[in-house]
Parts: sequence; C-alpha cells; structure tokens
Amino acid sequence: MKNTLGAVLLFLLVSALVLGIVEAANNDILGPIVIRSAGDSGTNIQILSPQNNDTSNNPIQLHFYVHASINVYGDFGDIGYSIDEEDVYRVNEIYRKTRQQHGDSALGEFQVNITLPILEQGQHTLTAYYGYQIPGTPNNPSLERYEVFAYSTVEFTVKNKDATPPEITVESPTHNTTYTEQVQLTFTLNETATWTGYSIDGNETVTIHGNNYNVTLADLTEGTHNITVYAQDQEGNIGTSENITFTVAFPKTEPFPTLTIAAPTIVALVLISLLIYFKKHKHKNTTDKKN
Repeated sequence: MKNTLGAVLLFLLVSALVLGIVEAANNDILGPIVIRSAGDSGTNIQILSPQNNDTSNNPIQLHFYVHASINVYGDFGDIGYSIDEEDVYRVNEIYRKTRQQHGDSALGEFQVNITLPILEQGQHTLTAYYGYQIPGTPNNPSLERYEVFAYSTVEFTVKNKDATPPEITVESPTHNTTYTEQVQLTFTLNETATWTGYSIDGNETVTIHGNNYNVTLADLTEGTHNITVYAQDQEGNIGTSENITFTVAFPKTEPFPTLTIAAPTIVALVLISLLIYFKKHKHKNTTDKKN
C-alpha cells in the first residue's frame, strides 16, 4: 500500500514538475514565432485601442477582438502581443471567449482588454497575435514554437500627461494700488484654458464666459479688496494667480465754490447798504436844519 501510494505521489510530483516547467516557459512569453498562413485561415484580429496613428497618454488600454477558426488543432489557441517587435507576451486576461461549432470546424471569438505597462514617451509599434504555442520534446526542445495564424499591427504615439497647471499673469488690478474709478480685471495665460474664473475677498468664484480676459469688476465697495484668478487647462490642471490686494476710494464731492464766498459777500453788501443808508439819512437831517 505504501509502495503504491509512494508511486502515485512520485508520479504526481513528476507530472507537476513537468507541467510547471512547460507552464513557466509558456506563461509569459510566446515563441519563437512561425507564421502559418496568416490571413488565409479564417482568422483575423481587430485592434480597437490603441488606434493606428493615435496619440495617447499612459496608461494605454489594449483592446482587440480575435475571430478564429479553431479547427486546426481542435481547441482554443494562444493570444499574445508585442511592443516594438520585442518579446511576445501571452494574454491571460480574456474577458470573453465563445465557440460556435459548425460541423467539423468551429469558430471562436475572443475579446481582450488589458492595461499595458507604462511606455516611454514617443512612437511605438504594437502587434497582436493569435496562434498555438507548440511545446518541444524532451529529446528536441528546439521544436517549441508559436505558430501564428493571424496578427495585426498598429503604430501609435505616447504622450505623457501634462501635470503642469496654467500660469496666470494678472495685469490689472496691480498690487497695492488705489483706484478711484471702475476697476478692470485683465490677465494673460501661457496656454489654452477650458475654464477661467475669479474670486474677490474669498467669496464664491465667478465664472468668466468665453475667452474674455478683460472684465469690469462692478459693485466694488469702497475699501481694501483682494482678488485671485483661476484657470483650468485641457488636461484638467487648475492654476491659481497671485493674490492681488488693491483699494477702492471714491472721490469726495467738493462743495459748490459760491458757498464759500457767500458769507463775506453778504457782509460786505450789508455794510455798503448801511453806509449808503446813514449817508442819505445824514444828508436829509442837514437839509432839514437849513430849512
């Protein structure tokens, strides 16, 4: 009994080791590639993402369909991809796999959607493959190969995502300046913005509609204020301007000039009138005495 159990365990161990070696050899990398009538076997690949001549940011989603005639070896094949004609990596993340039998043949459909490793900025080539990984034999391991029945290639460009917010230069109002008239908000940006706005004295941000970077700041009260301008670029980065402090001082209304000279003039007129009155009165008294 012990001998039988030992033999079974030994068989399982050897089988596991052999399978483990084959699986380890084939789990990540497929190859060497041998092209077998690609495009003529009823098998085709459609790459949906990245698209040919497209520009994308990291991380890149690889999404493609495989329509395969699987009567060649009677089972589903192996799917892989390569970047820049390097090693062909096996795709294990197949989120849909269907098979339709038609007599002695069958049609299989695979859908793949995986995230590629982070790629360097620049142009790249991606190729998706469908085929069968054929293992070698203990006596001739060089027979191992990846027989490819379909492949598709796209070229695309990787552009690292812009993480730099817009730079905002406020031209008006200027810092520590006093304004006696309407205050104009004018500013410039170093890149195209999808949204701009401003906040006065920490209050709710006011959206600036359109690309109007010259705005009248209405309804400002007299006193000291501060203003901050915001801008969002096409990547969603939000930039903030310097906080500008300025003062609004309304001009004082001067009294009408005639009011300042009215009192002296009235006094002078009164004195002149009194002199004329007394002079006439004195002259009359003198005339009465002579008579």
